[in-house]
Amino acid sequence: MLLYRVDMLEVVDSRGEKIGIKIARADMGSLKKGEFVQAVHIWIRDKNGKFLIQKTSPEKGSIFAVTGGMIECGQSHIETAVREIKEELGITVQEDDMTYLGNVTHGDYILLHVYLVNNIFDKKFVLQESEVESLHWMSIEELEERNVTGSLRASTYTSLNVVGESLS
Repeated sequence: MLLYRVDMLEVVDSRGEKIGIKIARADMGSLKKGEFVQAVHIWIRDKNGKFLIQKTSPEKGSIFAVTGGMIECGQSHIETAVREIKEELGITVQEDDMTYLGNVTHGDYILLHVYLVNNIFDKKFVLQESEVESLHWMSIEELEERNVTGSLRASTYTSLNVVGESLS
């Protein structure tokens, strides 16, 4: 018998309040207007003001994206942020290493929670090869250029706006 894991997600309203519905990740397209699932984006900034961006693996589209992922049932957005950094980059960060910048809706049904991480420059990254092909440090201008050329994941650009607002 073949067993596999089904990621279950909690449905929330536009404020991130749970509304008592859980769905499988594969069913996100069935959400009604005003229903959202949640994800986190973690922007890691170096001392020169550049951000750590992943080039995703071929299985994930070979596109540039910020570190992040879906919030599974029973997890908070900060717990998910810590988990995604560990899974994708192979490093451990503490909750107090992160600053919550806010949230923003992306598309019809994703509520993104956006974090900023500074001062982790002494960490050695160990990439999750099934998701991450390579890492690149990019300025906001470079990210905007990648967005214009279509090589930046759309949700990454959505959350970049939250980062830009917080830094101005």
